[in-house]
Amino acid sequence: MRNLFIRDEFIDEFHAQLPKHPTYEQAYEATEELCQQQNGRRRYANWDSFRQVLHRYLKNRMTKK
Repeated sequence: MRNLFIRDEFIDEFHAQLPKHPTYEQAYEATEELCQQQNGRRRYANWDSFRQVLHRYLKNRMTKK
C-alpha cells in the first residue's frame, strides 16, 4: 500500500483514481478519503491547495527532462 502522505505517492494515487471519476476534483477527493483512512487526516487542505502542488510538480518534471 502506498504511503499517501508522501507527495509523489499521493500524486500517483490521484492519477490512478482519474479513470474512476468524472472530474479531477472528484478523483482528488477520493484520494484524500484513502489518505484519511490510512493516516487519520487529509494530506492537503483542499482541491486548490493540491492543484497548486500538482502544477509545481508537473512543471518541475518537465524542466528536468
